[in-house]
Amino acid sequence: MDNAFYFGARKGDSRSPEEFNVKPEYRHEEQWTLALKRLKQSEKVLTPQEKLDCYTEAFRIIGTAVEIFSADQKPGGAEDCAPVLFYLVLRAAPRQVHTTIQYVIGII
Repeated sequence: MDNAFYFGARKGDSRSPEEFNVKPEYRHEEQWTLALKRLKQSEKVLTPQEKLDCYTEAFRIIGTAVEIFSADQKPGGAEDCAPVLFYLVLRAAPRQVHTTIQYVIGII
């Protein structure tokens, strides 16, 4: 499952934010770079807590960016954050995303 996601993500590298319905006001490379860094860092840490912390921090960065850059400055909901999250996870292309999720769920 991990390899299927990874190689599928690698093929999807060239997909644009528009294909994920990411609103133009949420497209901020500086924030995305921070979130991508945390998503990629999850591959380098060992414990379930460290992995969960990486994903949580990436999600927090995305949520904060959506809130800051939204036109009405209201907290973003799932309909605002999810497209950004899906797009960035695809861009990060973590090699073991499925295994990591199963590993963390098994511990919590």
